[in-house]
Formats: sequence, structure tokens, C-alpha cells
Amino acid sequence: MGPDQFGVFQQVLIDFQNATSQWLGELYTVGVHLFWMIAAIEIVLLGITNALRREWEYLLIDLARAVAGIGAMYLLLQNGPDWLQHGLIASFALWGGMTGGVPAAAMDPGSVMQQGFLLAQVLLKAVANGSWLHMAANMTVTILCGIAVIICFALVGIILLETLIEGYVACTGGTVLVATSGSRFTHRFAERYFGWALGIGVRLFFLYLILGLGYALVREWQAAALSNSSEILTNIYYPVEAIIEALILLILAGKIPNHAAQMVESTVSLTLGDIVLGNLISSSVRNGISAAAGAGVSLLSGAQAAAATATGSAKDRFQQIRQALMNTVPNGHDGNHGARQTQPLQPGDFSKQTQPLNGRDSGGR
Repeated sequence: MGPDQFGVFQQVLIDFQNATSQWLGELYTVGVHLFWMIAAIEIVLLGITNALRREWEYLLIDLARAVAGIGAMYLLLQNGPDWLQHGLIASFALWGGMTGGVPAAAMDPGSVMQQGFLLAQVLLKAVANGSWLHMAANMTVTILCGIAVIICFALVGIILLETLIEGYVACTGGTVLVATSGSRFTHRFAERYFGWALGIGVRLFFLYLILGLGYALVREWQAAALSNSSEILTNIYYPVEAIIEALILLILAGKIPNHAAQMVESTVSLTLGDIVLGNLISSSVRNGISAAAGAGVSLLSGAQAAAATATGSAKDRFQQIRQALMNTVPNGHDGNHGARQTQPLQPGDFSKQTQPLNGRDSGGR
């Protein structure tokens, strides 16, 4: 099979796709029964927990949360492989190909291998036109560089092939994680399942971005090598440059997509399982009820305290005014026109205020 029809990678990909599609039958046969068994245990534990805590007012909320979460998990179990493989991962791959400018017919691993053959072909043609008697050393270096270029592009194609196969295996075989996620203790298995598929989609997105850049660069490298084909054997700069460029493409394809996928998988919200199972909704309702009750008690206590304060203040003020009035009953004025305290009467005070009638002058009338 020639470079223009290199389909080994594509055939391997098709074989894995067909093989993984046959897993679903056995996975669902055991997985569905396992899922409902774990879900039944979760409902029983829910009733026992509320009975021990005697939180009967929250029983209906927790029961609705559990039923909604179990229903969402079962829906993911039944449709997860199709939704994640043909929806999530395929969308990211198509998005990356469109952004990177990769043609639709060149998004398979075999097309990557073809680009390597095209670049190495320029070097090997120059060797075919040379003479081993005069340039044996340069021809040997050029041949080794051409083989290294093919190996680099083959590794890039293998990286793409591995990512695509991992998508099939994750979306299909990963349903076993969803089958065991119907409990509060195992619900994060479904979260990891979704994060795994999302990481593969992000990896394909960045991988196609780099491949689009690589395809454009390969065309430029090929044109530059063809324009200097007469100097390839006489100047080993061009063969060495070709292998360095191929090696850079390999490093970029191996590092950047993996780094992006690790960021996504490690930063997928840890509350995704709580949202699916409704734990956040249940907690919000509980917190709302508790907050409302606490606010009502605080308001009542505040009102009682304010009333007691007002009553005490009025009573104290009345006592102060009464005491002041009793202490300032007027009984004459002092030199400062102020009221003074009354003095008790002493014996003889009345006689001092009166004069005997016989002591008055008769002529004074």
C-alpha cells in the first residue's frame, strides 16, 4: 500500500470501533440490575437516616432528591455512550478541525502518515539521484533523516489513533462506572466518567489544532526542500532541518493536548455529582428553612427586647421625675430665686411670727 493510500491506522480504528460497540449488550445485561440494586439500597439508607435523625420535615425533600438523581443517572447509563461519543467528543473533534483548517478527509491517522511520507519522499528522491562513490556520507545522513521523519509522523499518527480509540473505550466501557453510581457513596463515579470523556474531547480539539498547523508547515517545508533539491546531498542542513521540524511537531502533539486534557479533568466541578443527585437543591432548601426559622426567632427576640427596654426606660424616667418633684416642693426663695428644701417647724416659731395686741401703741391708730 503506497503513501497515498496508507490505511493501516484507519483499519485499526474501524476494528476497535466495531469491537467496542459489541460491549454494550453485556454491559447493560449486568449493569442495569446492578444499578437498580444500588439505587434500592440508597432509598433504604435514606429512610433509615431520616428516621434516626427524626428529621421528618426533610424526608420528602430528600426522597425527591434521590428519585431525581437516580433518574438522571439511569438516563446517563442508557444514553451516555451515544451522547458522549457522537455528541461531545465528535463535536470537539470537528470544532478543532475547522479551527485548525484540517480538511475533513485528512482527520484520520492515515492522513498524518501521508504527510510524513510526502516530506521524506523529497529527501529520498535526492538520494536516488546521487552517487554513492562521491557522497556516501551525505547520502547516509539523508537516508537516516528521511527515516526519522517518517517515524516522527508515524508517532503523531499513533497519538491521534490512541486518542480516538480511547474515546470509544471510555464512552462504551465507562458505562460500568455509571452502573455503580446510584448511591450517595458512589455518585462521583459518573462525574469521573463525564470528566474522562470531556478530557478526550479537549485533547482531540488541541490535537487537530496542532495537526492543522503541521499540515500547513509540511507544505512549506516540502516546497522549500523541492526548491533546493540539488543542494540536499551537498548540504546536510536541509535533511537535519526536516527531522528537527518533524520532531517539534511530535513534541507539540504529545505535550499540549495532554496538558489541556489534564487541566479539564482535574478542574471538572467537584459538585457535578451533587447537582445531578440534587444534593445542592436539598441543602439549599434545608438552609432556607433553617434561616427563615432563625430569622423569625431573632425578630421575635428583638421585638421583645425592644419592648422591655422601652417599658423599663419609661418607668425609670417616671421615677426620676417623681423624685425630683418631691425634693423640690417650693417653700420660699433663696437669693438665687431657686427653690429650696422645706425645713420642719420648731417649737416657738409661731410666737416669733406674732405680736401681743396689748403691746401696741394706742396712738398709732
